[in-house]
Amino acid sequence: MGTLNLTVQVLDISPKVTLSDLTIFFSYCGTVDNIQIFRKKGSSQLAFVTFKQPYAYQTALLLNTRCCHWK
Repeated sequence: MGTLNLTVQVLDISPKVTLSDLTIFFSYCGTVDNIQIFRKKGSSQLAFVTFKQPYAYQTALLLNTRCCHWK
């Protein structure tokens, strides 16, 4: 049996959003294992958020469309 991929991709994040912002936001879904943010100068950011529990991953998928466009 393989390992579950519990990582969500978060697109089009405002450049003002911080690692702390993402950690707080996604911690409401469950335990966050890791967050990676990729920044491009002058454009929006991309992040990968990995969870420890499958239910947290599922919840994050529901929230993902509502998140992180904070300007």
